Amino acid sequence: ERANQSALEKTWSDLPRAVRKLPQSIVTYARAAMACKDHPSAERALRELIDDTSDAAAIRLYGELVLPDPLVPLERAEGWLRKRPDDPDRLSTCARLCLRAELFGKARSYLEASLARKPNAESSLLLAELLEQMGEHEVASGWLRQAAGQAVGRRLNVPRVRLRRL
Repeated sequence: ERANQSALEKTWSDLPRAVRKLPQSIVTYARAAMACKDHPSAERALRELIDDTSDAAAIRLYGELVLPDPLVPLERAEGWLRKRPDDPDRLSTCARLCLRAELFGKARSYLEASLARKPNAESSLLLAELLEQMGEHEVASGWLRQAAGQAVGRRLNVPRVRLRRL
């Protein structure tokens, strides 16, 4: 990991400055830093990009950070959420960071709010997993079905099953 991290930093510094300023380059760098277990460097790069541009990919990736104190990135993400409280990516990011901080009720609220604005398979699956762990198996099952439907891209038309009594 240390060798990979050094190679990443050298590669990053060798890139032309204009390339290092591109949002997609910064997100790629942050993803690579996270793969090298250097979440603090990834956090710093993502935070600066989000502060400057509100880049959606950076906001989504920010939710995957693993830092020693999970409340620090959560507080930052909630600050961004206050600026755009209906943004589904910001809501989802706050939910992920709440999960890391073990704030499960708050995570559920953020996930439900995010899904109400922009349904997607990943957030539906995340909510289903959370509800399953909370013992809400019926509700979790519904979200799991919804996640599967979103992954397929459409709702399948299955004839109604009628049980026959023998």
